[in-house]
Parts: sequence; C-alpha cells; structure tokens
Amino acid sequence: MSAAPSTDMKGWRIFLYAIAIWPMTIGQQPLLLVAPYFAFAFGMSLTVLGAWMTVGRIFDVFVDIGVAYFSDKYRTRLGRKPWVIVGLIFFIPSMWLLFVPPADGMTMNRYIIGIFCFFLSWTSGFIPYLVHGTELTNSPAKRAAIN
Repeated sequence: MSAAPSTDMKGWRIFLYAIAIWPMTIGQQPLLLVAPYFAFAFGMSLTVLGAWMTVGRIFDVFVDIGVAYFSDKYRTRLGRKPWVIVGLIFFIPSMWLLFVPPADGMTMNRYIIGIFCFFLSWTSGFIPYLVHGTELTNSPAKRAAIN
C-alpha cells in the first residue's frame, strides 16, 4: 500500500513543490553528455574535461555544506523559498554558459567557469528545495509520500 498525503495537505502546495524540480533535473542530465561532445566537437582533451568536472564536484561538496548552513541560518518568513528561487534564477545563465558554446568554439576557461557556476547555482536551489519538502508537513509518513 502506498503512502499518500492526507487531505490536510493542499494539492497546489505539493504541485508547486514538485514542479520546481523540473528545471533542476533537466539541467543536471546533460552534464553527463557535455564533456564527450566538447572533446569531439572542439578538440578538447576528454581527460582534462573530466578532471575539471571532478574538481567541480569536489567544490560542490563544500558548496553543499555552505548552502545548507546558510539556508538554515537565514530563513525569511517565506522559509527557504527565496533560496530556491535565487538558485534557479542563477541556474539558467549558468546552463547557458556551460551548454551553449560560442560560435568560435568552447574554450577551457569558459568550461571551467561554467562548471563552477553550474554546481554553485544548482546547489543553491537544490539543497534548500529538498529541505523545504521535509517542512511541508510534520508527519513522517506524509513527508515520505511527498518526497
């Protein structure tokens, strides 16, 4: 038997919570494919691209901790929603920077800046988003159903 949110949870709140994950998920998936494409299309070293992606992920570990700390410490009367909104707003140009190379080709510097901006903006929206999901209700069963 699957757990479902009770009738005291407003359907529109769950819908708004669920719809925010779409842009973050859609942006995360191409990250796996961009390095081989850049290596093939622009003659960049796949080893170097992979190394920078690894460095970006290590950077992301520290950003995760920082964002979690600051989103806990500095909440508004709207909770963590401003963190999610700001993260998503910065996520859009970071995706453009990383996934839309200029006409003359992708440079290593643009790729490095794009990776770091991508992880910073994605984490800035995603960590508070996940925590916000746990704050929609006090019931552990309802939290499990929502997430």
